[in-house]
Amino acid sequence: MVELSVDRKKSLTLLELFLIIFVLATTAFISLIVFSPYDPLADVRDAQRTEDITTIITAIHQRTVDTGNSLPAGLTLGMQEKQLGTCFDSGMSACPKAQDVCIDLASELASYLAVLPRDPSFEKTASTSGYSVTISEKGEIIVAACKAEKSELSVTR
Repeated sequence: MVELSVDRKKSLTLLELFLIIFVLATTAFISLIVFSPYDPLADVRDAQRTEDITTIITAIHQRTVDTGNSLPAGLTLGMQEKQLGTCFDSGMSACPKAQDVCIDLASELASYLAVLPRDPSFEKTASTSGYSVTISEKGEIIVAACKAEKSELSVTR
């Protein structure tokens, strides 16, 4: 009997090769998501902040118009930036550019806002809003989000 000698080299089959590529691609994709500096939820939070500051400035503006151009109590022409709501227990404002003086407009705007909006990064029960208001010498009302993540968010009216 004659034995045929077949020289077989150990090699990967096509299926094994595809499996290795799949595992490497999956690992790369997962690590890209986990270690990425991009936070997709930041866009969602900033969109909520934009809606909130629009709601606040509309309420202030409507209250001013309804009372014959009289600003709500605590707001004056040429006023520097002040946080809306209450300050932290330490008396500090959550807004870095705002004075450590907070204005609670909840009662002044009760007819226009059921509840003063809160920054999405704050607890729902917090009385600190995370939004600030400035009044220019010309009477422009500027409401800003203090904790904006992607860029500065403010509305002027």
